[in-house]
Order: sequence, then structure tokens, then C-alpha cells
Amino acid sequence: MIYPIIRFALALSGRALLLVSVACPALSAGTPASIPLVSGEPLPVGTPDRRGPLSLGLSHQPCAAVRLSGGARPDILVSAGNWSRNPGLYFLRYSGEDPSGAPVFADPLRIPTPGTGKMTPANAFWQEKGGPIRAFWIINGKIHRTVLNPQTLGFEPTAPPLELTGLPRAPGAIAVHAWDNGRVDIVLAVGNGESQHPADKIDWRSPDYRPYDGAFISRGGQPAQALYQTSLASHEAPAAEPARKLFDAPYEVRFFFGGLTFATFEEDTPESTALVGGTVYGNIHVYRNTDPASLSLAPSVLAVTPDGIALRTPVFNAPPLAYPSSDGFASDLIIGGEGSLSYLRYTGRKAASGAPIYARSVPVLQENALLYSGSLPVINVADWDGDGALDIVSGNSEGRVLFFKNLGDSRNPAFANGVEIEEDGEPIHIQQGYVAVQGPIEQRWGYTSPRVFDWDGDGLLDIVMSSALSRHEVYFNRGTPQEPRLGRARRLYSEGIDVHGTWRVQPAVARIGDRVAYVILDTQNELHLYWQLDPRNLVDAGKLLLDNGSPINAGYQQAGGTGRLKLQLVDWDLDGRLDLLIGTHRWSSVPNPQTGFPRALSHKDAVVLFLKNVGTDEKPVYAFPKPLKFQGRVIYQDSHICTPYATALGAPGGPNLLVGDQGGCIYYYARKDLSWD
Repeated sequence: MIYPIIRFALALSGRALLLVSVACPALSAGTPASIPLVSGEPLPVGTPDRRGPLSLGLSHQPCAAVRLSGGARPDILVSAGNWSRNPGLYFLRYSGEDPSGAPVFADPLRIPTPGTGKMTPANAFWQEKGGPIRAFWIINGKIHRTVLNPQTLGFEPTAPPLELTGLPRAPGAIAVHAWDNGRVDIVLAVGNGESQHPADKIDWRSPDYRPYDGAFISRGGQPAQALYQTSLASHEAPAAEPARKLFDAPYEVRFFFGGLTFATFEEDTPESTALVGGTVYGNIHVYRNTDPASLSLAPSVLAVTPDGIALRTPVFNAPPLAYPSSDGFASDLIIGGEGSLSYLRYTGRKAASGAPIYARSVPVLQENALLYSGSLPVINVADWDGDGALDIVSGNSEGRVLFFKNLGDSRNPAFANGVEIEEDGEPIHIQQGYVAVQGPIEQRWGYTSPRVFDWDGDGLLDIVMSSALSRHEVYFNRGTPQEPRLGRARRLYSEGIDVHGTWRVQPAVARIGDRVAYVILDTQNELHLYWQLDPRNLVDAGKLLLDNGSPINAGYQQAGGTGRLKLQLVDWDLDGRLDLLIGTHRWSSVPNPQTGFPRALSHKDAVVLFLKNVGTDEKPVYAFPKPLKFQGRVIYQDSHICTPYATALGAPGGPNLLVGDQGGCIYYYARKDLSWD
């Protein structure tokens, strides 16, 4: 996409101004309804302040709080991580504070990092009082030592790469604590070498892959990480002390630390220092320092919520960054992971265990934000609140379902940031748990795939949904058109057993005459039609077929590579018959493993497919899929997902198209720009 360039002057603590260029989406001033939809571009936030959750890609690692721009609170460096469209390290200038207390940042500026790959190496930053910003990077098992040049925002070496000794394996996460006397203590997270996969080493996309035994106990190893400490006499010292393991326990956390950071609590003394580590499952470990003269960490306690429950961050992985609160202490936390950045405010109180108590997390915000629906969004368009304007309802990998209110109208929409949709008064939150399709490490992913539809015919919009759990459920609306109120999820059945297929599939639903059609991927990973018998039961109508009589398969991979398609029944070509729109992922191959899409394309990423109905609505038969094109080129989205939705939103002459991409953006395509020849 092409964005205009906005330039701003960055004050560098009284030094010369640095002029930087930042790419950001074009946004018009004025009321929310004045924001135009631009074909081929993602939707912006439609509120007057244009602020929304800070997201730079699929996943995030907050790396450093630095004082460069002279703002009331620090700026930050954030890494857009694996599978992001534009991975790398970004500088974000502090812009202000939201009423919730969360910091707000300006548009991102990408800056170079050491190393040769696209990904940001594991790193630890610190800023000397009134002085330079230093960074250590783990590259090929060595620590590369650099200083940030504030004029170029590049990192310059300050000493040769540092060899590490005393470690059983290469380190993962790193944190650094620098003392006033020049001494530098380094804490490293090191794995135990075990694999999450079974010892038979069968590929996890093989039909023979079995992550669990017959009792649903994991057959894999028990990956875990311990903490090691080493020290330098100064940041440029030629050698480090041999690393030593910090605690006697075999490990500190299961699987791995998402990241490590040093925080300061209450008072700026050595005793107030603590190492903070976020885990793959979202717990926050806090190791308090016990020695005013050196780093001597006590065993960890888990940070807790105000009700005393061990804290779990909103998303998977949870790398933390200590960020100074309004009183200047670095005790608040910015949390990354697969999702937007979130903010945990330290309440100033501790539990009886000594664990810090944090308030409920809120999003870190960004100016000029794109509408963010969570990673791997699964979108719907419907008038959810009954005000006559079409809204957006979306699932995501976190396992939530979000409502984005349209503050404009259907021709000129302007969407507010998402709010959680509830079931029986509690936010919908699907989690796989221990028995996850790809093993216990993925228990925090929910992959909610909702379909908004009046399922029971009472005039109220319900939600029918599948998810990472592969089952199909309905949330009945017991409220009103203006105030929807969903009950608890209720299972759907066919022939007396749960309707079950492959995972992460958004079902297609349509009312055809006096019947309701329901399309999913079945246990053979093929499109399957059901008819509604009653609001809790379905009648099996068999597989959907192409016009050559063959079934419509989702792909060439097995196990966790199955499923994942997003389906919509819609009269796309306006011939009076309901066609299929299908959103694929990179490893799909629809309708067969040999010649399907996107596998048959030269570029392999997620695409939107049109399957023309050459039969009838009651007895559908489909032509071979055709990829949708924007201005003559195939619409490609990033690897894991794309979710198409044909909609009346936007320009007349539709249906137009919205497509959710894996990074959480929602793209708009005007029908006049689309083709499928």
C-alpha cells in the first residue's frame, strides 16, 4: 500500500532537531463520518481522536523505554515480530496519555538493527542518566554491544562481540542491569533442550502426527527455561564472568520466557529493583533484588490482579517492558505478544506474598491508528446495535469476539474501536486448554470464528461460531435489537452427536426459503452442507461438490494444517444464486491438493476465492474456484489467514468486499476495482 509521508521534528533533549519520515494512512480531519473509505486500503479508526490499539504486525516485543523526544514520559522501541508483514524495530514518540492512564504514541518509524536477518535479535536496552542509550543483542550466541546514535537512529558497535561461557545452550531472552559504578549484570533465559514434539519426530503436518496419547496426555517433551547470570566490569569489558544458574529448581517456567525486563518499585534504590519475566502462557514472574550492592535475586512471585489472582496477560507470549509510571518509577508494564500492546498499571500495593498488584490491562494507544480487530481476525458485517448502520463483529486468535460500532452510516462508515461481546454477562473468551490441536504450548489461542445470523428466526441477531476447539455452538440473543444480550454457548448436534469438523473454520450460513443452510469443513477437511432441523440440531446433507462431481478439499496439509478456511454464502456475481466466497491461508489448496489455490499460484499467501454456484440454492454445485483480483492483480494477504466478507458498506454498486488480514487490519475493496476472470 502507498501512504503519504508525514514529517515531524523530533527534539533530542535540547540538541539539534532530527527530521524523520513516518508512513501512516491518509486520514481526513473533521467528524467521524468524514473519513473516506479508500479501495485497497485498511480501515482507519473512525473516532474523532483517531486513536486505537498500538499494533505494528502480527506480534510485538516492546524493547525499550527511551528518552529522546523530551516528552513527559519516555518514547518506546518496539519490534514487530515473526510473520508480521513488515518485521523489524520501530521507534514511537510519546504523544500523551489516555484517560485510562495508558500512554499514547505517535506514528512509527522503522530503524535498523544489528544482524543480517529481517527479525530483531533478542536484546536488552538501558539509558544512562542524561546520557547515551546502550543495547546488547544476542546474535549467533554472542552478545553484540552497541550505542544508539540519536542523529541517525542507528546502532553503532562499542566493543567486540562478547563470548558467553558457562551456559548449557544458547540463550533466549536477555535483561541487563547497569550499576552506577559501571558494572553490568546480565540475566539470560536458557532452555533445557527438550522439544514439545513427540520423540518419533513425525512432521507436525503429517496425518500420523499424534501430540497426545490415548489418555490425552502430551507425548512431547517438557520444554522449560532456567535463568543464568553473568557480569561485566563495564559495558566494554573484554570478557564476562562465567554464567551461573540462579536457582536450584530445575527450571523457572514451562516452555519459555517471552521476555525479561528490569523494573523499579516505589523508590529508586538498589533494593527496589526487580527482574520481571513474562511467560508463554501470560503469567508475570517478579524476582526482587535483595542486595543493595549487587544483583542478588530472590525466587519469583507471580504478579496478581486486584482480587489476588495470579495475573494472565491478554495474549500469548507476554514479553514485558518496564515503563515509568506518572511518578517516574519504572513499575508499570507494557506487554507484547501476539496482539496489540497492552498496559498494566502498578497500583502501588502488594499482596501478602510481596507480589505487586496490577490493575486490569488496557490497550496502549497510537495516533492515526488503523482499526485493529486482533490478530487473525474473522469478520462479519451486521447492524449489531439496531441503529440502522452496519457495524463489524470480529473474532480473533486471542479467543475474543469484538463489536466495532459504526459511528457514521453504511455509505460512509466510521468505526469505533472494538469492545468485547459478552455471553451471560462475561466476555466471550475461548481457550484451547491443555488438549490443543498442535500441543499444550498453544493452549492460549482461541481462534474464534463467529458468524452473525438470526439463527432461531426471532428477529434478533445471534452468533453461531466455531473456533480452535473445532466444535460448533450458538449464542442465542435474549436482548433487543438495540441492546443485544447473548446467553451461554449451546452446542449444535447432528444425529445425536456434536457437530465437529476441522479447526478455525468460519461457517457459512444462509436462509434459503424456509430453511437454513450451514456449511463447514468436515472431518475429511472437505466442504459439507447441513440443514437446520431446529435451533440446536442439524440434518446432514452431505458434501458439497464441484461441477465435475469431486468434493471441495481445503488443502494438502494434515493435522494442524487442516481447516482454517473462512466461508460466506453470498450472491457474489448477482445471478440470483448463492455462491461461495472462501478465505484461505498460505498452505491451503482449494479445491484439491494438486491444482488448488493458492498452491497453484506463483506467489503463495492467503487469497480470496470465488466459487460460482452453477446449480441451485437448494442443490448447489460449484465451478472451479477463481481468485479475486484488485485492479487486475490477485488479492494476497499474509500467511495465516484472510477473511472475506461481501458487504453493502461503502460505495454504491456493490456488494463490495472487506478482507481481514492476519495482522488485525481490515481492508476495503470497492466492487468496481475487483475482477475474477
